[in-house]
Amino acid sequence: MKNLAAWISTLIMATILAAPLSARETGLAGTAPKRLAKGNVTALAAGPDATVLNINNLMLWVDRDGFFPWTHNYAASWAAEYPKGTAGLIFAEGVLWGAKVDDAGTRDNTKPRLRVNGATYATGLKAGKVLYDGSGKVTGADENPGDRHVWRVRRDYQTADLTEDAASFFTLSIDAVTSAEIQAVYDQYDYDWQNWPAAEGAPFEEVNGDGNYDPLVDIPGEPGAAQTIWLVANDLPYDDGREVAPNSYGSPATGMELQLTLWAYDFAPDNPLGNMLFKRARLIYTGLAGGPADAKLDTVYFT
Repeated sequence: MKNLAAWISTLIMATILAAPLSARETGLAGTAPKRLAKGNVTALAAGPDATVLNINNLMLWVDRDGFFPWTHNYAASWAAEYPKGTAGLIFAEGVLWGAKVDDAGTRDNTKPRLRVNGATYATGLKAGKVLYDGSGKVTGADENPGDRHVWRVRRDYQTADLTEDAASFFTLSIDAVTSAEIQAVYDQYDYDWQNWPAAEGAPFEEVNGDGNYDPLVDIPGEPGAAQTIWLVANDLPYDDGREVAPNSYGSPATGMELQLTLWAYDFAPDNPLGNMLFKRARLIYTGLAGGPADAKLDTVYFT
């Protein structure tokens, strides 16, 4: 089986330039909240199943499997809103691909050659990275949910007023946020900073030049970004043979790993960067466990 043989990368920039006024600007100013005593953040290893990009005038929810659902904004039912705190911009979205597959299933006529998967109104992905043996052959996928939360970092989390962060994450009004909810957001930021999965492909800003992520020196996240979300998902069958891939368009698994990075910058709404978010989707064709070493894709489409 090929080891990370085919890479498909794209950079998507979502830009909205509208009235330079955030609906939540009023009432957000003030002193930073008093920090509670830091708790044991190792309890946050499982982390959240979903999180929100909300550093500027946009707000976007994403699940740990790379699906952007409408289910987390309980009051309004949409995945993204703009300006933040007002109207829905995106109902739901996700990464989608189609390809002609040449693997064991194609060759023995047990699986179709043409396969489509990803996420639209349902998802054919599950959280976790693809696993390999010592020789580079695919053995399956990580199925430990404790290691598979969606990661989020913010450069200034130690000094920032996290009240609005807590309001967004817990879908509360600013006035309803408690110190415990602010602390929970702080602790998750802290855990994700200390344990950032750089070795799995999560981006970080290299400071000391040794090539390895050091949370005491380096800065996790897209270099220069104010807030970054990173996750890894795949469409491989579970160890017991169950498949998630058919949930999207009925196709069996392709053998893909998706690494998704979202980032944004903390600018005011009258600056274009205050009304943008960035996405980078990296698709890695791994093939399926037990498949032939020369398995490949042909005529790949990505959206």
